[in-house]
Amino acid sequence: MAGMEGTTVTAKSVVVTQLILALAVVSGLQGQDPESPQAASQSYNELIDAMVEHTSGIEFTERDIQSVLSLWDDLEAIGLEDEEDDEEMLDIEEILADQKYRSWAASHGLDAEDWFRKSMRIQLMMMREEMHTSAGMMENQMAQQEAMIEAQCAQVSEEMCRQMRQGLEAMAAFGKAWERIPPPTSSEAALLEKYQEQLMGLMNSDEEELEDW
Repeated sequence: MAGMEGTTVTAKSVVVTQLILALAVVSGLQGQDPESPQAASQSYNELIDAMVEHTSGIEFTERDIQSVLSLWDDLEAIGLEDEEDDEEMLDIEEILADQKYRSWAASHGLDAEDWFRKSMRIQLMMMREEMHTSAGMMENQMAQQEAMIEAQCAQVSEEMCRQMRQGLEAMAAFGKAWERIPPPTSSEAALLEKYQEQLMGLMNSDEEELEDW
């Protein structure tokens, strides 16, 4: 996997879903550091680009979706927790090299890298659909937030106003992040629609886990 060595993502679990990672990065927009909105937006784009690169040239099948749905709880049950602190930066190569994950994959007769790439692509396409769907709503919210910030700027310091505007710019960039993800193939799109309810259940359970951090 040439080109992946320098890519890092914020992770708590070695094999947590990429959706959790994305949401974790976005939560950084709420930080008080003036540079955090831009840094969080850049980190999110880097995460998306890493996922796109890692899943390029492959296509998932119905069997792959069924495998992810049937094995995900079992995978989480082995407790592959990142032993470092929550801000530790891990790369995808390190995730794939984790011995617990590789042993788990072998116990199920899976090709560790292929299963990881396919499961990542399934989640990436789900992320794209959700982000695309919410883009219009976010655009409306952005307009409201912009008006609110401009009103607040008359009552706060210039520095505080600058920070709020930077945060808004970063959120606008996040709202367009889905454009960085190539669309699914026609057969993948049909499968995502067929299994949407089950896959959304998987994603929602991971989102609840993020709220417990």
